[in-house]
Amino acid sequence: MLKIKAIIIICIFFISINVNAKTDKYRLTYNNNPSTTISIGWVQQDGSNAKVYFSETDFGTDYEKYENSQKPTKINEYKGAKHCFVDLKDLKANTIYYFIIKDDNSTSKRFYFLTISDNPNERLSIIAGGDSRTYREPRQLANRLVAKLQPHFVIFDGDYTVRGSGEEWNNWLDDWQLTTSKDGRMIPILAVQGNHETSKDVFNVFNVPNKKIYFSLNFGGDLLHAIVLNTEIKIPGKQTDWLKKDLSENKSAIWTVASYHKPMRPHYTKKREGDAQYDNWAIPLFENGVKLVVEGDTHTCKSTWAVKPSQEEGNDEGFVRDENGMVFIGEGTWGAPVRKSDDQKSWTRDTDAISQFKWIFVDKEKIEIRTVKYKNVEEVAELTIDKMFEIPEGIDLWNPKNGKLITIKK
Repeated sequence: MLKIKAIIIICIFFISINVNAKTDKYRLTYNNNPSTTISIGWVQQDGSNAKVYFSETDFGTDYEKYENSQKPTKINEYKGAKHCFVDLKDLKANTIYYFIIKDDNSTSKRFYFLTISDNPNERLSIIAGGDSRTYREPRQLANRLVAKLQPHFVIFDGDYTVRGSGEEWNNWLDDWQLTTSKDGRMIPILAVQGNHETSKDVFNVFNVPNKKIYFSLNFGGDLLHAIVLNTEIKIPGKQTDWLKKDLSENKSAIWTVASYHKPMRPHYTKKREGDAQYDNWAIPLFENGVKLVVEGDTHTCKSTWAVKPSQEEGNDEGFVRDENGMVFIGEGTWGAPVRKSDDQKSWTRDTDAISQFKWIFVDKEKIEIRTVKYKNVEEVAELTIDKMFEIPEGIDLWNPKNGKLITIKK
């Protein structure tokens, strides 16, 4: 009788393992050409021999029907979680791929992604913002609106969590699942390092192409050259040398956009001026035709007029207005406590103390920037992948004195 009970207990134990076995905390990231590659990441809770099964045809969760499968390219045991990544290569541009993740005893939901077009005549839709570190509820609202707006990808400019603990990262990744649309479309993230995480955090969680978290990628052929810089490591020297080389090698890009965490000239008095960024990056960015810079950190909302770095008479903190200059946007309120913008400049366009992110359309002739307030997400109509450039009913766009729309023309 005891033996039978023991066998029953053992069976129940293994059944429970099978039931609870799962993969979760899914994410898509870029570490190579976004038209032909994607990195699929997840946390392996238990189970083994996981593979990504993928195809241009939707076979639901029937893994045997998918035409392709691939084992993890990289596995990071980090802060109590097993982060797995499969780097898919040789994909078709501007193509939907369906996929599932299956291991010995579990199968994920069916997801899909869209590779970026390699045609510069095709527009890009981008959401940019950051600083989600404090409050989960507004962070979740913002993530849900990402799913409704269906952008090509998100530029997240740092400060994911408060202390970077394993528990906080688990919560953040759980919340990130809300960026997946109801029909399973996952939105890739272009990850930037903030001052509340380490380079190891970003490298291990997002599988970015450089351990120092500065890199660049081209989107839409030569439509957009996107540069990620790191304000949390040494700025002069290797990083700035790399930036100058990267800019010189990508002059064929129609648009170049840069993103980093701490602003050159924050719009909040209790934040230090970003003199290191200004001294090393402002002139190279301007002289190489960068038109848009995404910043975070201060937990406020700002946009500037186009400016150039200058020490001429009348400059304000090293900048003067110039129609051929750079527009700076930010400064990060994706769930962090909102602060008043109390350090405005003569070249500041508009500021406010609101929770928001930026919604950016890019085409060959112009860049359009709107600021989206996300707290009314329930009222916003959901876009589809083929209508991602429509302005949905119910969306709450910031409408300051200089208008809802910023347009940067070529």
